[in-house]
Amino acid sequence: RSVKPLRIGRFVIRPSWDLVTLGPRDLEIILDPKQAFGTGHHATTRMLLEWLHEDVRGGERILDVGTGSAILAMAAVKLGAASAVGVEIDPVAADCAREYVELNHLADRIEIVTGTLTAVPQQQSTPDLVLANLDRQTVLSLAEDLATLTRRGVPIVVSGILSEQQAEIVERFSDFGLVCSKQREDEGWVALTFLQAESCEGEA
Repeated sequence: RSVKPLRIGRFVIRPSWDLVTLGPRDLEIILDPKQAFGTGHHATTRMLLEWLHEDVRGGERILDVGTGSAILAMAAVKLGAASAVGVEIDPVAADCAREYVELNHLADRIEIVTGTLTAVPQQQSTPDLVLANLDRQTVLSLAEDLATLTRRGVPIVVSGILSEQQAEIVERFSDFGLVCSKQREDEGWVALTFLQAESCEGEA
């Protein structure tokens, strides 16, 4: 109950017991602390929530890898994405994510898949934007699988990386023909966007 409402851009993230007054452009996400990562308080999640304001223009299909609480999937849909699939290997977290999606009345536009990327149905595996808020080792191990999703210029937005791990992550993705097109840093963490054919223009 120490968790308080949080504002990030247009998003107002609050627990169900703490009502807030919303402005005309505010987008509400209700999250009660449970066993799933992603409340918006950590820099890794916060950076991606801020970036979604720029990256979602309407109608996109989102793939959220390691969805945790599904906060990023829900945020993308609230901003106008057509649909989202959240993939989560932890069944407890996946159950939490489904509860959050229901609580926020988004079950008709967001599907939570328990398992790895291979569990995503083929018809849902061609997203317009990929989100991966993970950790160093998981990002490194999934780099090749993520790279296969970049056809047609699909951006892969990666977070959960410490600043000193950035060079290693960039090198790993470069092995599969991807380059860093955008980067951001907050509290010693970095978020990176990878594309097939753009140069790296850092944005701190």
